[in-house]
Amino acid sequence: MSTPGPIVSLKPNAGVTVVLPPPVGTNESPQCVPQQPSSFFSTPEEKARKVKQAQTMQALISVTIFCDRDTSGRFGDWVAHLEAALALGDFGEGRKLQLMRSKLYGEAAEEFDTFKLDNRIRARAYADVKTRLMKLFHSMETRSQRSVEFHNMTREPEENMRRYANRMRKAFHLAYPLKGTLDPTTNASREQMMMDRFIEGLQSELQARLKHKEFPSFEKLIDKAELLAMALEEAQTRSRVHAVFAARPK
Repeated sequence: MSTPGPIVSLKPNAGVTVVLPPPVGTNESPQCVPQQPSSFFSTPEEKARKVKQAQTMQALISVTIFCDRDTSGRFGDWVAHLEAALALGDFGEGRKLQLMRSKLYGEAAEEFDTFKLDNRIRARAYADVKTRLMKLFHSMETRSQRSVEFHNMTREPEENMRRYANRMRKAFHLAYPLKGTLDPTTNASREQMMMDRFIEGLQSELQARLKHKEFPSFEKLIDKAELLAMALEEAQTRSRVHAVFAARPK
């Protein structure tokens, strides 16, 4: 006599129940063993979550690849766009990190990978990785803005030469901050860069008299620029006075 096999009961949205018959020759009752719901019989909550995640994947298509500020814009704007898409789906930390990494390239991708290698615990949290990237690219954006300010700086009309020089020096150190002790060659190169920019920010008449001349230091250049500015202003004043007298009727 053969042993009867298990009876499978299918209940939609409630999973699968397997009924095991009792051993032959016993009076035991059949055993009902519930099984995990199959993917075919998903709960409404699971279906809703899958729909949201599908919507998220669709929204992620519109999120551009981020490489750096020059090619991708501000990181803060980019990450806000990414998180607007991620918010549509109910993703865990690991999946959110995978999706973020899939949208990074070049310098941003290298920084992401380096952070995960150097900080294995913190790098498991999406918020920590985002904070790391925000700090990196915000500092780069700030430095880039300061560099633009430095290279666009000019002397204001009638501005004191020393005040202009101090503004130039401060802007230079903000744009190109010191990192440790520098060797004499690097120091000289930095000072020459500041001197060249100082001259470029002066009025054309002063530029013509200072360009292509060598100065042993920035201070010496400032002294010379002050003297030339004073001489030029005096010459202009005499010219205006002479023009006024020349215009009077005789």
